[in-house]
Amino acid sequence: MKKLMLGLVPLFAVAAFAVMPAMASAATTAYGTCEPTSAATETHPPCPEGEKNFVAFPNGTSVKVVSEKTLGGKNFILEVVKTKAKIECEDLKDVGTFENIAGVGNSKETLIFTHCFTLFETKKCRVNTTKAGAGLIVGTVTDKVLTETTVQITVTGGFAIKFSGSPTGCPPTGTAIGTVKGKTTGTQATGSNDLVFSAATGLELEAEPATLTGNDETYTEEGEPVVIN
Repeated sequence: MKKLMLGLVPLFAVAAFAVMPAMASAATTAYGTCEPTSAATETHPPCPEGEKNFVAFPNGTSVKVVSEKTLGGKNFILEVVKTKAKIECEDLKDVGTFENIAGVGNSKETLIFTHCFTLFETKKCRVNTTKAGAGLIVGTVTDKVLTETTVQITVTGGFAIKFSGSPTGCPPTGTAIGTVKGKTTGTQATGSNDLVFSAATGLELEAEPATLTGNDETYTEEGEPVVIN
């Protein structure tokens, strides 16, 4: 028995060593940044290997962030599945806070879409939300990291969208289009701060299923890209 146990010790050691890399590189769902390091090795794969380490925001600490349409990205498009009607916005700016709760990234943000319009007959008519200027859609959302590469956003309160009344020939100012509600999921590649929505489902415009397309980048107030690990 003693010889048998001695013989098994090396096997246990090999097995334990074999699983160590997988444990060390296990993905998390926390928000954070990539910090410079002089180390030759990288402990968290999402940040550039050998150059930077992933550093998660401390649990329970709110971090102010800003987001904008990804450089070179296309317009944001909300498209009703049934009718193919679209609300399109040329740009996005938003502010909010990111916070890790028990290691899971959460956020609260105010979205400000600009230069928004929809087609009415052959005219490109500007649209807006209540109390916002012509062509502005403003509303709040909450985010939650589901996996190391997926983020779910939930519309809070709804985005009530109306015609802005311009240009001439468009429906009168205040004519209702509908309210956006629901939740949808975007993808964020490892080591990237670019959140992408590609015909993402889950949202509704006036109770009709709609898809969202577009992408945005998020930074801390100091200008550091916010990534997930």
